[in-house]
Amino acid sequence: PPEETDPIDPDEPRYCLCDQISFGEMILCDNDLCPIEWFHFSCVSLTTKPKGKWFCPKCRGDRPNVMKPKGQFLKELERYNREKEEKA
Repeated sequence: PPEETDPIDPDEPRYCLCDQISFGEMILCDNDLCPIEWFHFSCVSLTTKPKGKWFCPKCRGDRPNVMKPKGQFLKELERYNREKEEKA
């Protein structure tokens, strides 16, 4: 995580499952429609960049290199976006 003494710009983009700013090593989800896009290695249990495609926990199917069926993903994306709007 970022140092506690560093001031954080309130307009700084938020990423990952933890909804924090960019820090340390990060990985991009290979799903072009991923609502989060970037993830901290530590939050998704990575220590090195995987070979080939990588999908985040929200987008993956049974394995990290396989995406969920599109219909299922789109339903979950709608729900995610609705919940995010309600929090705003």
